Amino acid sequence: DLSCGENSAAADNGDGGDSGDSDSSVDTADLEDYFAEIDAIFEEADSELDAVGDDLDASINAATTDREKVDAFIDAFQHSGQTVETALLAMDEVEAPKEAEDAHDAFVDATIGVLQLSADILSDLEEMTTADEVDAYFTERDPELTDATDAGDAACFDLQDIADENGIDVDLNCED
Repeated sequence: DLSCGENSAAADNGDGGDSGDSDSSVDTADLEDYFAEIDAIFEEADSELDAVGDDLDASINAATTDREKVDAFIDAFQHSGQTVETALLAMDEVEAPKEAEDAHDAFVDATIGVLQLSADILSDLEEMTTADEVDAYFTERDPELTDATDAGDAACFDLQDIADENGIDVDLNCED
């Protein structure tokens, strides 16, 4: 992998690359590459999710029946799930440097939790026939949804903190 060679060269501190205390030092080149990769994943997912939200708004506004509104929610939920799953698969392919491993794993785990909850919700939505049912359902499930997304947000903020602490200029756009 060419990027590994570039990272080693960039991290060379002038002593041949072996300072003797490599376990305590932070390889900012590896971290920079890592954060560039996950930032690109986050940006793509955010863009896709914004489009899903826009499509949902347009579909709800254009709907003339409750069934069309319910179908719009189902479609949006399916597309959101697919987008999050695609991002999760991409995140799972990224090897986190040791400094970011715990936060990376927490983010992946939280995202898996959101996907599992989303699959459950989607199954329930498919049985609903009115927009009022959907509204009542989301009101009831809101605490679960909030807990699941809060876990992801917390892990995202942990990742952002790692970037900030290491002087890496990235904005992961963590939700608060």
